Amino acid sequence: MTSQDLPPNWSLMTMAQVLRTLPNGKLIEQGWSPQCHNQPSSDGESWGVLKTTAIQPGEFLGEHNKRLPEDLTPKPSLEVLAGDLLLTCAGPRARCAIPCLVKSTRPRLMISGKIYRFRTDESVMDPRFLELFLLTPGAQKSLDSLKTGISESGLNLTQSRFLGLEVVVPELEEQRRIVDILEDHLSRLDAADGELNNALRRASTLRNAVVRAELARFDGPLRTIHQLSDSVRNGIFVSRAKAEPNGVPILRIGAVRPLSLDLGDLRYSERDELDLQQEDSLLAPGDLLFTRYNGNPRFVGACAVVPEIAGPLTYPDKLIRVRITAREAVPEYVALACTVGPGREQIHSHVKTTSGQAGISGRDLKAVTLVVPSIAQQQLVVVAAHERLDAVAELSKMLSVSARRCGSLRRSLLAAAFSGRLTGRISDMEMVEEMAGV
Repeated sequence: MTSQDLPPNWSLMTMAQVLRTLPNGKLIEQGWSPQCHNQPSSDGESWGVLKTTAIQPGEFLGEHNKRLPEDLTPKPSLEVLAGDLLLTCAGPRARCAIPCLVKSTRPRLMISGKIYRFRTDESVMDPRFLELFLLTPGAQKSLDSLKTGISESGLNLTQSRFLGLEVVVPELEEQRRIVDILEDHLSRLDAADGELNNALRRASTLRNAVVRAELARFDGPLRTIHQLSDSVRNGIFVSRAKAEPNGVPILRIGAVRPLSLDLGDLRYSERDELDLQQEDSLLAPGDLLFTRYNGNPRFVGACAVVPEIAGPLTYPDKLIRVRITAREAVPEYVALACTVGPGREQIHSHVKTTSGQAGISGRDLKAVTLVVPSIAQQQLVVVAAHERLDAVAELSKMLSVSARRCGSLRRSLLAAAFSGRLTGRISDMEMVEEMAGV
């Protein structure tokens, strides 16, 4: 954007020109990252250091912190105060350069070394206006171009680059008018978002209820997964998997979701590295895949059935493959029984966390016990459950489309506001919908 593109009485300035000097004599203050307890400081009596997840787009979540050990001296100069603008300055690409304005906060929370703190010169810039500007698609695109680093999972935004970012600056009265209009529209979108998220959570609960109801239709003997399987095998460690489709496809850990397998979530590795002469390292239709490790215990033990596949396909060491015998069990039935109810509860009870990584062993997975009715009854359960699950999936898809529409409207609304096109009239949303293509 150039000054010629701006409405009358608007100008372009750099971040350095719209910020005021902080008590430390600088325009930007960076925090401190001591070794903290894993537990948060839950009240204002003990000091906490903010995690980057405390900063969400336009929202401050002070409960996301780690408690400072009692033997470390806090740094009160780094305490977050109402009116501070915060920005994540390090982390994965999607989490670097996220801004928020602290509207209120409890005492004794410090910024970490991955967070910048700054304040506007309020004779030039309303802090609410700057927060909203930094959330616009255009500003986020510019910030993205300023990030440095050699890995998508570890990028940085330096202070000097951030201070050079260009900001649109209307007159203060116009800034406040824009903020008032935006907050009115955004509050309605926030309400719609909240309802959609609640509906998506209810859809997830409905999915589990559907499966439980079908599993409860028939009784049968108890069998362990070990008794129902021909083999239980951990995946293969691959040191040099590539994104380019050259070699043997290997599923990524994120490909396995509850009752769903994303065959497009792949990496590739050389055949000799995988030692694929062992037939047991290749997947076959009907195999069950379980998540063996994950940073979040809730996702350990997620289970999906391998569908018909074309060509060789293998799996990494963070997954466990269970090959079900056809004599007593239908793979799809076992997957349902391991996803909800007592099967899922048993899997969860076996999950152990070591060095921040949650996992389950093949031995513990084999000990999980399920009710196993006849093959014919299992097939009835599978057909009925998937018919009802398809209906729930269609509902979830519709809700997700609506949620994405809200996101598009939000981005278009911000773009319209900071190009001088919001008037405060009802027709504003018609223009925004046209911009968003919805």
